[in-house]
Amino acid sequence: MFYLFLAKQFIRTQWRSQNEYRFSFIMGILAQGTNFVFRYLALYLLVSRFGSLNGWNSRELLLIYSFSQFTYAIGSTFTHDLCRQLPNLARTGDLNSYLIRPVHSLFLAIFTNFNVGYITHFTISATVMIFSFISLGVTLNLWGILWLVITLVSGGIISGCVFLISSLPSVVAIGNVSLKNITYVFKDVVQYPLSIFGTPLQIILTVFIPLGFTTFYPLQPLLGKQDMGIFPVFIQYLSPLVAIVMVLLLLLAWRTVINKYESTGT
Repeated sequence: MFYLFLAKQFIRTQWRSQNEYRFSFIMGILAQGTNFVFRYLALYLLVSRFGSLNGWNSRELLLIYSFSQFTYAIGSTFTHDLCRQLPNLARTGDLNSYLIRPVHSLFLAIFTNFNVGYITHFTISATVMIFSFISLGVTLNLWGILWLVITLVSGGIISGCVFLISSLPSVVAIGNVSLKNITYVFKDVVQYPLSIFGTPLQIILTVFIPLGFTTFYPLQPLLGKQDMGIFPVFIQYLSPLVAIVMVLLLLLAWRTVINKYESTGT
């Protein structure tokens, strides 16, 4: 309960801080919204022209894309600013401020860098998601709604963990040494069905950088599809387990780099 209370307070503070310059905040949201609308339309028109992509029609591809954007928004809400700030925090020694408080340092780092600017991602991706389900004639029962929520939350956790873990080398190196740009490329890949890619890429995005569990695999039970590429059918139900594993890996990676971190004190 103590951590929940702290999280609520940090989120409230970040909301007030980032909303202080309201005009700039609103214009940023509108710019993002315009960009996403055109990207969704471009994808829809492209696939509609060619019919389908490996058995996935335009509405199903929009659903994958909206899932990808929604889970990305969840993960980035908690980790994007921290990933961006880590090199500077390590270089200036400001990372020390997270290590001397009577609260878990990772919790403190995440929630003091909470980003409220992903409202557009949530709004547009949720709208497209609903449109896609309706146009596909998919009616979600109680189990379907529960699995949808579990899938989105699990996907957001996986995304956030992947991005943050890939940014941690900058703490040890005391500089802008990060694998985050590579993981962002893979984030774009999972906006499409993984089965259209070769075996090496399917393995990477399932085993080593498990972003496939944010969209492609867990979405399929809701659509009645079994397009798992080279992997067995049961893999579509593993997103919650993968999310738990990724949290444990993040905690281990964070503790490891903090133990090796040498403050510059500058």
